[in-house]
Amino acid sequence: MLSHMSCHPTAPKTPRKARKRNPLFGLKPSIPTKIPQQVKRLGLALIFTCLALEAFGRAGGGGAYSGGSFSGGGSSGGGEGVGMLIYFLIRLCVEMPLVGIPLVIGILTIFFYSQRQVHSAQVTRTIRNETTRIRRSAPTLNISDLQQRDPNFEPEAFVSRCQQAFLEIQTAWSNQDMAPARRFISDGIFNRFQLQIEMQKGCGIRNRMEDVTVTDARLVSALSDPAFDTLHVLISATARDTTVSLENEKRLAGSDHPEAFSEIWTFLRRPGTQTPSADGLIEGFCPNCGAPIALLDRGACGNCSAVVNSGEYDWVLSEITQLEAWRPPQPGKLPGMSDMQAKDPGFCLQAIEDRASVFFWRLRAGEFFADAGRVAAIAHPDFLAQQAEDFSPDSEGRHRFQADAAVGAVDVSEILPCPGEEEGLDRVRVRVRWSSHPETQHIPATLPPRYDLSRFRTHDFVLIRNSSVRSQINRALVSDHCPGCGAPHNPVPRATCEYCGLPQNDGSNDWVLHSIEPARYTQLPATTAPEKAETLASAAFSAEASEALLAATIQIMLADGHIDGKELQLLQKTAKRRGIPLEDLDRMIQETRNGTHRVAPFQSDSYEQSSEFLKELVRMCLADGKVVPAERKLLHSLVAHLGYANADLDIMIRKERRNLYQSAKSQRHARRRKVTA
Repeated sequence: MLSHMSCHPTAPKTPRKARKRNPLFGLKPSIPTKIPQQVKRLGLALIFTCLALEAFGRAGGGGAYSGGSFSGGGSSGGGEGVGMLIYFLIRLCVEMPLVGIPLVIGILTIFFYSQRQVHSAQVTRTIRNETTRIRRSAPTLNISDLQQRDPNFEPEAFVSRCQQAFLEIQTAWSNQDMAPARRFISDGIFNRFQLQIEMQKGCGIRNRMEDVTVTDARLVSALSDPAFDTLHVLISATARDTTVSLENEKRLAGSDHPEAFSEIWTFLRRPGTQTPSADGLIEGFCPNCGAPIALLDRGACGNCSAVVNSGEYDWVLSEITQLEAWRPPQPGKLPGMSDMQAKDPGFCLQAIEDRASVFFWRLRAGEFFADAGRVAAIAHPDFLAQQAEDFSPDSEGRHRFQADAAVGAVDVSEILPCPGEEEGLDRVRVRVRWSSHPETQHIPATLPPRYDLSRFRTHDFVLIRNSSVRSQINRALVSDHCPGCGAPHNPVPRATCEYCGLPQNDGSNDWVLHSIEPARYTQLPATTAPEKAETLASAAFSAEASEALLAATIQIMLADGHIDGKELQLLQKTAKRRGIPLEDLDRMIQETRNGTHRVAPFQSDSYEQSSEFLKELVRMCLADGKVVPAERKLLHSLVAHLGYANADLDIMIRKERRNLYQSAKSQRHARRRKVTA
């Protein structure tokens, strides 16, 4: 009968414990500790008043009035309310310090803590919004500006022409004859398809695209620079994609059911070029003289000799990128771009990327046919000497090559011009993302595709050139021709042009391949602090950069040959948060264990380099404004491998977060000033 006992007037009471002296305030037992009811009410009222004021400041946006001239009657009432609140607090502290002082401390603690939380949320939101904007933004060229320079340009008509080009190339590819499409594609694209077709024939197969239907085609990005206007078109289609035997047309791979795929097609044209009033290149007519264009062997019109696929007369297809690998062009120039263009005004990224594409496919053909002549005109003699084994059959006459090679994207990643007027070498690093699987076979042979064995790869092609050479912008897209006389290279080119005798592979006249290295995701820290915009942009990592940093993290963790269970869980959480499939993470771990690194081995032998690496990782984690607990644990696990303390990392996180916030604010204010100007 507990309830009865508790209500009985004579119920026994628990004896009170002896009061103890409070060492903090020196309380004496004679001072009563029971707080009067009115004081309780006053304290609660004060607390709720403070919380209400704080909540009003957050939800109502009261700060918006701080710079205005609002003079309504409510302002004086608010001032009196605050004054009365301060008066009661002071009086309470004087008359009842045991209640007033702790209450004031509690109110101030709540106030400062809530302000700190509000500020932290604002920092997170500002950084996340700006880095998201950078990720999604592309330096678009207003179509109206393009139309002002070219009144005949119509986006809908251009996209329609792209669909026609798409269908024509699918037909040429299926027929294993790219000559009909030669007129409107660059040397890089032509080599890509032509050499793949040659290797297909060596394998006794043909890839057949049937019932091709375009389901979507639209312009997704347009930009301009001094060298070219560039249009990126998304093309989505369905087709029955099968591989058949050349001998009897028997299906070896693929499905009879249509499959969907999407690609980004990049078209280039020189600034100032006008849309022809009549039919142009894609329709089969020379945009210079209007004559019908027959099959081409070097991209030149048979009537007027104009090099029609140079971009001087009409749009030219220069690149095909898988949608999964495509990244919208980011604002700003690559490091070294300004210095290179200052001494070589004709230098442009499009020409380098087109030439690198030629290099890539000539290398694949050289391996496949075990023929060093395939790369004689594009590779430096030093490279040929170092890689001679790749272009020679083994003791049993078998060829070692990368089968089912496919390119995801080709992008310039770094420009290293020779400083000043010194005689030396300019260098460019071009990142190639591709997939394949190794094979060792006698060629020719019947080899059906085995795409299930293919693995993704990322390599940097290092190109060199004498610093005195100047680019010819009118030959930017005809990169598989002699830079002297313009003659096309033969299917098996030579180290010197067979027409004019000009050396082709020593870097004295054009870019040549010097080496192939694992992809390098970052550079040594600059001698000067980066601009705020660059600091923020470095946090807006592409998926490729995030993957490269994660791969480097795996490499460091595996320095002792082992990744424990907790580290694996942290890696999985980080990969998921960064949009990296877990199967890709498992593959990266396995490749790192096997020594087939996707990124260059990270060297932590200098404080500056290891510090810069950690900063890049921290910025990646801070791309959405904060480092979540799983990422913080991963970083703490990593710094132990690099010889840092957790306190060093925490300081770095706070500093980088502050820098990113300031960078985001400055960019936001700059945009607002631009809008109001």
